Amino acid sequence: MEQDKAQKVRALIAEVVGFEQDEVQDGDRFIIDYNIAYGERKALLERLNTDFSKELDFAAFCALEDVGSVVRTYAA
Repeated sequence: MEQDKAQKVRALIAEVVGFEQDEVQDGDRFIIDYNIAYGERKALLERLNTDFSKELDFAAFCALEDVGSVVRTYAA
């Protein structure tokens, strides 16, 4: 089940940043590797919180600098 959640998290990230899901790697960093803007990051947070019934705030989300940390947070 966790693997399914992890794949869903990666799929949402890929959708928001405009990459193919297989291009999204755990070590990828949002700012450096994806050049993700504030609005995109906010949209990703809202989608993840809704889809995974979490209430992570924006500051805490921004502290998650790479894909792997976001996957671990939402797929757990």
